[in-house]
Amino acid sequence: MKMLTPPQHTTDRFSKRIAHTSLMVVAVLIPLSSCSQKDPSYEKEALKLTAENAALKANLEEAERNLQAMQAKLNQAQSAVANANQQVTAAKGQITEAKGKIDAEKIKLGFAKAVSGLGEQIEKKHPEYTVESVTFQKMKMPTDYPFSSGVVTTLISKNSGKKQNLYWEAQGNTQGVWRFAQRKKPTTSVAQNTPTNNTANNNTAATPPKQPSRPAQPVAQPPRRPVAVDGNTHIIDWGRLK
Repeated sequence: MKMLTPPQHTTDRFSKRIAHTSLMVVAVLIPLSSCSQKDPSYEKEALKLTAENAALKANLEEAERNLQAMQAKLNQAQSAVANANQQVTAAKGQITEAKGKIDAEKIKLGFAKAVSGLGEQIEKKHPEYTVESVTFQKMKMPTDYPFSSGVVTTLISKNSGKKQNLYWEAQGNTQGVWRFAQRKKPTTSVAQNTPTNNTANNNTAATPPKQPSRPAQPVAQPPRRPVAVDGNTHIIDWGRLK
């Protein structure tokens, strides 16, 4: 059996028709593609994505700058802490060195001389009294001021024999120089260096006034052995030193 073969001119005509159809499809697709690229909604979406990308990039750059600024502040704070620690260490070393150079005997001697001078000043200011005894408290060494202590001067009236107390704050330095400031009694105020009555010690109210002879007074020597009442208080009998 022979196979039927279409005529050659028929095949050529069919091929030409297919080619023409393909060209028409391509011609239609090209305008459609061009229209899709020029679609306003597409351009709007593209612009939106571009703007979002630019905003995200700007936010990232700002976050990086903030991070760098925070890192700089952290480094500065760490440096300040390190410097502060060095200063504290140096200050501790200076305090330790200063304590090693303090002459305890010089401090005590300077304190005793200063108390002696205080007694003389009191007698000059209150000639109707004489200093009978002096009591001073335990010496302290706070870091903010070299030395401090307390002083109580007991006065006795030359006429009536009544005893009075004055209370003082004492402050000194490492050179043995001391200064005094009057303070209030724990229970009674003392104003303007005026002696306060001490009725508890007034055992000689009925005794006739004493008139001791007052020869020229030599410079009072600092006491060597004050009487220790307790661990924090010492009493100097000033009458025995004159």
